[in-house]
Amino acid sequence: MNSIGLDFGTTYSVIAALGQDLTLNAAMLNDEDCSPFYDSLVVRRADGTLSFGRLARTEIWQPGSTVYKGFKLMLAEEDPRLLKERGYDSSTTPEDVVRGYLADLLKRYQKRYGEIDRLVIGVPEIWVENSVKQRCYERLYDLAAGMGLAREVVLLSEPTCACAYYVEKFKEKNGGAIFQGNVLIVDYGGGTLDIALCQVENERGTPKVTVLHRSGAGANEEGVLGKAGFAFMEEIVRLALAAGGLSPEEINCEENKGALYECVYTLEEVFKSLNLTDSGRDKRKRLQEIQFSLARVYQDQTEFALLSFRRQKELDGSLYQILEQVTVTYGMVARAFQEKIAPVLNSRLDDMIRYMREHQIAYGLGEDHFKIQLIGGFCNFCWVQYGVRKKLGLSALEDRRYIGELSNADERTMAVACGAALLANEQTRYGFVSQYSIGLPAKYQTAARTLWAIRRDMELTTGRIYLFKSSERHAAIIGADGIEELIYQGDCGPESVALDPQYAGMLRMNTENMSGYIMGISQDRSKIITFHWWEVTQLGKIARQLDRLEERLAQGEQVEGLGSEHRERLNKALRLGNAALAR
Repeated sequence: MNSIGLDFGTTYSVIAALGQDLTLNAAMLNDEDCSPFYDSLVVRRADGTLSFGRLARTEIWQPGSTVYKGFKLMLAEEDPRLLKERGYDSSTTPEDVVRGYLADLLKRYQKRYGEIDRLVIGVPEIWVENSVKQRCYERLYDLAAGMGLAREVVLLSEPTCACAYYVEKFKEKNGGAIFQGNVLIVDYGGGTLDIALCQVENERGTPKVTVLHRSGAGANEEGVLGKAGFAFMEEIVRLALAAGGLSPEEINCEENKGALYECVYTLEEVFKSLNLTDSGRDKRKRLQEIQFSLARVYQDQTEFALLSFRRQKELDGSLYQILEQVTVTYGMVARAFQEKIAPVLNSRLDDMIRYMREHQIAYGLGEDHFKIQLIGGFCNFCWVQYGVRKKLGLSALEDRRYIGELSNADERTMAVACGAALLANEQTRYGFVSQYSIGLPAKYQTAARTLWAIRRDMELTTGRIYLFKSSERHAAIIGADGIEELIYQGDCGPESVALDPQYAGMLRMNTENMSGYIMGISQDRSKIITFHWWEVTQLGKIARQLDRLEERLAQGEQVEGLGSEHRERLNKALRLGNAALAR
């Protein structure tokens, strides 16, 4: 048995494990592998069967195939138009693709390395910014746990995993000393941007990582998968194809989706070569020279890369492949970055800077207890690095905030998987600070008001029930004659989320005995939220215990007068995904 970490990335996935000598090792999933990076790619062949990873990459241009990329970002998507645009239908859903991909990945691991005890999967921190994305936790957890390929499955945020790895490497470089302070993680991968402020503490000789605040982007926005590396390269390819004379219809049609992605992969190899070959280093030097004035180089026609677009064309009832050669220029690279990446990166960094100023967190040049760490493949791109450093302050001298930084490209890319492996093996602990609030609009003492169980920025204990309260200390006895919704308040403001009718019916007051309800919320290690309630008929007995009720429940005490507990996971009790913003 072994406990492993999985970075389920938009572009690549990586599995890491902790060896018996406590060294971290990335897993090679096939005998012939020379790289641990496994393509996060699925192809549905013309006959309906699916291929995964590296095999899928060889089949993306095959006639009649459908290519799936960024499928974890589609788990919460319910817009039929967007699903259809990305190749999903009733026969192949995002859940089908994710389930098949994870099964292929984990079975390959088991075949080479043995059974899996605990599986920690890194997921975007931004999945808590609203109730719809919260469903991604629920669905991914159910899919991964339901396969039975690991005894235990835990979902943890990617910045938490990345910070755990940073702290481990800091220990190695500093004689075993545990860093204590704040680490700003800028995790920029293929599909998501996660900027997270992490607090690191020394808890009896073991590092403990807690995300205090986050900002980021990465959803199906404007018809694009995320606002990160994959969207950047896809936009460059679209600009090159359009300049080469292809119409939007030819570029976007389903028949040519595989050819489009093949071009993205070719372009990705060019970006990877920037640090590996002489011609690549020349390109990198040119990119560094123009990074100070990107908007002025849109018309730069110097060749950056040459792509081959294998488009399909119908003629006399038959499909033919036509190879189109198109040129990517430095001007196209600059335009894609300035229009698709820079505005999002700048605004999200501004959000984080605002938070740090409001909470008086010192982040300026020369801070010993504040570190900046760039994570993810897209953070290897010099324009991203420059944008982050410029926003957080440039220094001509040594900047102590970057001491201990993971500067190796592979380390940055594998940080989430390696950190997840450390957490899976409990070499690092983690805490939870809530990134959302959950409230209950209810009638309390004849007046309508919102009672809150969890407030944003609260430090949560996993498994503990937090009751809806009438004051700071007192649990509320709620007259449940009209509870039909809860309030989920994340980054996008308060959302009124409807309670499923069967549970709304259960929570109606019994007018004969004038009962009331005690209600609460808990969260497990994977941030799966559960809704709890008790029907109270002995109001007099329970009223005398309200000030200590939450504490007594946390200690597992039996409370006199409190009826039997009912519970349901939030995504079952609420109609998540159909929420209307209550602004």
